[in-house]
Amino acid sequence: MKDLAHLAKSHRLTLVIEPLRKAETNIFVTVPEAGEIIRSLNNPDVRLLYDAFHMAEEGTDLSCVREYADLLDHCHMAEAPKRSVPGSEDSRDLTYNRRFARELIRSGYDGAVSIECGFGDFRADAVRGLAYMKELFALASEADVTPVRDCCEEPVYVPVKNGTVPPSVTSARCGNRLFPASSYAGGALVILTAKASETLHLTFGSEPVPGAPSAVLLPDEKKVAVRVGSSLFSEYVFDPAVAKPYFGQILDGAGHPFTRLDLTAKEHPHQRSLFIAVGDVNGVDCWNENPGHGYVRNECVTNVESASAFTSFTAHNLWTDHDGAPLLRESARYTVYNQSEECRALDLTVTFKADFGDVVFGPTKEAGPLGIRLRDELRADIGSGVLTNSWGGVGESECWSRPAEWCDYGGEVPDAGFMGVTVFDNEKNERFPTAWHIRAYGLFAANNLYFKGGLTIPAGESLTYRFRILFRRRPMSRDELSARFVQYTVGAKAD
Repeated sequence: MKDLAHLAKSHRLTLVIEPLRKAETNIFVTVPEAGEIIRSLNNPDVRLLYDAFHMAEEGTDLSCVREYADLLDHCHMAEAPKRSVPGSEDSRDLTYNRRFARELIRSGYDGAVSIECGFGDFRADAVRGLAYMKELFALASEADVTPVRDCCEEPVYVPVKNGTVPPSVTSARCGNRLFPASSYAGGALVILTAKASETLHLTFGSEPVPGAPSAVLLPDEKKVAVRVGSSLFSEYVFDPAVAKPYFGQILDGAGHPFTRLDLTAKEHPHQRSLFIAVGDVNGVDCWNENPGHGYVRNECVTNVESASAFTSFTAHNLWTDHDGAPLLRESARYTVYNQSEECRALDLTVTFKADFGDVVFGPTKEAGPLGIRLRDELRADIGSGVLTNSWGGVGESECWSRPAEWCDYGGEVPDAGFMGVTVFDNEKNERFPTAWHIRAYGLFAANNLYFKGGLTIPAGESLTYRFRILFRRRPMSRDELSARFVQYTVGAKAD
């Protein structure tokens, strides 16, 4: 490849690689495969081509469209499986090219896209195909939204009727009100404050909005730094010197921590701020760090995105036993929103993949998969913390082991004021609502495994959990938290 690139450069040519389907080749089959090779060459004369037909035939996950957009030089489109004109009724999945176009727009690509297909009646097919392509690549400038309940800085997914919201959008205006907004899925993600049943006609624009969050991958420091505005929110750390990745202390705008991070702690030292862990994975302990424990090693961080309304990234981790034999793969998507510190949300979607055979999660108390360790001043035993849940339970005795849609842990902290952490379960999670491993000493974990029994992820399959975590600087009643839970549930339709 290096020789070909050198030869192409000597003739003032650019080498553009097009991944094809397996029926046509056994090399450069997928966009990620070709993209990683091209990226490793680090040669500006070697570029990448996307062909939506081949990608559809191989079932390519369209998240890669933005991942390798910096290498992109050209695009082809046709409908699978017959390589017919875009928009043809014989398409296996007409939504694939729509989603491809949407991701291409969101990537910021402004180059050429051509139709490469078989034609019957060329003139008629070309006219029809061009009209369809114009529809696919149209840009949306407005949308209407009518919230069913009051919203206060809620991340709300707003679909658009036609076109795609471009990546340049930073705001949504309704009269004299301006909301943070960003292109998201097939519409926009808007940080909305509005009354129930109020219809807002939003106009998307690029007006500056304060407080935009950001995520910056720092590979040499083995972390992702997450900020909201100019303030550090936290850092996702994947240092292999530590047994598993973790978030550092979660901070408010003034630097007050919600969580504990003490790398010298003797008491439960493995409970580092916020983490993903399970205490029995095919018999291997990947929660505690006693002799013989397992490891979680980061393989890469992808899809790092910073926008006006949100910032997000995906961590890809390999779980192994103590000797390095693989157990499973984990991909975790973390999203933080442009909200004030009064109530700031961190959304988590974690998927466990049984890439190496069956994965058996045992019925262990030492499990989450989500674990949070609160700062000592919020502990219920020695601090001011109070544990509550969605059913009205109060204290460890009424919350520990109990299934509930959400649990909350909060209290007054000296020199800081009220600080609280709420975790929402998700109706899509297995055996919803989850049981809670929430303790007076500051551990806050969602755990079905101990209280409802272990489970198996069959070889080749996967299991996904979703949670929203609120970090709050003011008290909220059970009714208000329940309303926010419902908003989270109905507002996640683009998940």
